[in-house]
Amino acid sequence: EEEIEKVRERIKRYDPIGCGSKNLEEALITQLEIFYQNFPQKEIVKNIIQNDLSLLATDSKEVQKKYNLSEDDLENIKAIIRSLNPKPGANFSKSPSFILPEAIIRKTSDDDLEIEFNDSYIPVLRIKREYVKAVKETNSKELKEKVNRAKSIVLALEYRKNILRKTIEKILTHQKDFILGKQRYLNPLTIEDISSELGIAISTVSRAVKDKFILTPIGLLPLKYFFSRSSKSINNQKVSIDKVKKMIKEIIENEEKPLTDEKIASILVNKGIKISRRTVTKYREEMGIPAAYKRKK
Repeated sequence: EEEIEKVRERIKRYDPIGCGSKNLEEALITQLEIFYQNFPQKEIVKNIIQNDLSLLATDSKEVQKKYNLSEDDLENIKAIIRSLNPKPGANFSKSPSFILPEAIIRKTSDDDLEIEFNDSYIPVLRIKREYVKAVKETNSKELKEKVNRAKSIVLALEYRKNILRKTIEKILTHQKDFILGKQRYLNPLTIEDISSELGIAISTVSRAVKDKFILTPIGLLPLKYFFSRSSKSINNQKVSIDKVKKMIKEIIENEEKPLTDEKIASILVNKGIKISRRTVTKYREEMGIPAAYKRKK
């Protein structure tokens, strides 16, 4: 505890001064000691901060009387305390960002999934009847072009919304067992697979899922999370890399003595996964698992 306190005392004096303090009073006193170390009434200010900060805010005359201060002394002390920062880390903090999921996925009583699309916060765009009526009555070419552009925007937004809905439905179809907790790994699935099934461009699906989230029984997850690269098994069936990584992790967790990547590759081949030693090394490093000789240590 003594060592921790020594370190904390040093941290409090680093910029921003006061961070690491236990409470508001300690943060203010730390700043006072550094910024006003030669102030003649420093000890009085410390006592006020420590014991009478609330009283100073509500009844400064009482503080003046308690510490036998002149009006000028009291005003100087109040000015010093106001100059101290009660939240020294505030300049380094960021405003919180909130995520609104595009859909909420729930597990039903019959072990299935139901989707509730969450687009209530998106305003419904419509073209006012007055404009449509004005186009007919005035026959204005300029107004007609503007109304047609507005219609195109409304249709494009509706199209994107439908693409997103269909994409979410396809993802749930492919990854249902993973979301229900029946399997520990994702099934092989790429953006190309979804675009092929929906009959639309890959770029359209990619834009639809960008920065989009869904709330599932296993947590709030980005849609991109559900796309998994695939490897090939010995019988040329697709196997998700997510599954291969989990198999490598399980082999290492259950090893009696550290296994080389070559040995792990051999075990996976026996399990029906076509994989090289270099690929095992790559996946192991991506998971942050050290090599065999380091695991031995």
